[in-house]
Amino acid sequence: MQTSKVGLLSVGNLESVKIPSSPVGPVLVGSNSGASSYLSEAVRDALKDTKYDTLVDAEVTTRTGLFVWQNGIEVKGIAIDSTTLGKSGGVR
Repeated sequence: MQTSKVGLLSVGNLESVKIPSSPVGPVLVGSNSGASSYLSEAVRDALKDTKYDTLVDAEVTTRTGLFVWQNGIEVKGIAIDSTTLGKSGGVR
């Protein structure tokens, strides 16, 4: 098993959005396992059936095993809704 820290994982539109330095929200967990494991599917699993579209300060854990069904990826992070965040004055 190996764990990595990832600052931002999102399925939303973050163009010109200012991400808060101290995010507040629930901690969500998602996973994807099998012969092919995808980080994007683990993120979608964590966010499924919620109003959130972004995970910040996330931990991504990968695991491999002797058999295919033991392989997988898990993501855990603070959920935020990017549509509620303010826009920055950056260049388009």
